Amino acid sequence: KCFELDIDTMSKTRKAKVAEDHFAFPGKTDENLPLLASISKKLQHPPKSKDTLLKTLKQLSSTLEAGPQETSSLGDQGEPIANSLLDSAILGHADKDVKLSVAYCIVQLLRIYAPETPYGDEQLRDIFKLLCWVFQRLAQPSAPTFEICQSILQQTEQVKLYMLLLDLNDPQLTTQLFESLLGAARADNLEAIELSALEMLAGLVV
Repeated sequence: KCFELDIDTMSKTRKAKVAEDHFAFPGKTDENLPLLASISKKLQHPPKSKDTLLKTLKQLSSTLEAGPQETSSLGDQGEPIANSLLDSAILGHADKDVKLSVAYCIVQLLRIYAPETPYGDEQLRDIFKLLCWVFQRLAQPSAPTFEICQSILQQTEQVKLYMLLLDLNDPQLTTQLFESLLGAARADNLEAIELSALEMLAGLVV
């Protein structure tokens, strides 16, 4: 085993459903609203070109990660963007880079909405299935995609997004996420993922 989960050494106090701490971001978010509207329009009719879609998703991820944890920073584009990201042409895209970009955007969006969520239960199930796929890729620390997978893991843990999974009362999916994290642990990636992974695993133990 690369690491062991010692629940007795970790806090057993359940935190809020998702973290409510606000992140401090500089700048005026109102300036991003026209850009978000443009991105939202593009995502409602996803480009067939993988490169064009990736460019749009990277624009979105940069805009979301620069925003505060306030839904007002999204204007009236929050729900349209949230729904577009789960469109089968985007969420179900075959390209791994597109899927990773989608996962990153979704996690950033959930951070902004916390402690609320723009998604229903079935949509959240699809999201956590995607996150399981992302966390499995942490087992390849030399891969070019490792950094974004690590960022998604860290954000999921920091904002306590996994609490949404517990609320779904889906033991099978919870076990899948648990196994994805445990299975990804390797001697050469332990330092990079151990803290976030252990915090999340502890939070998933009921």
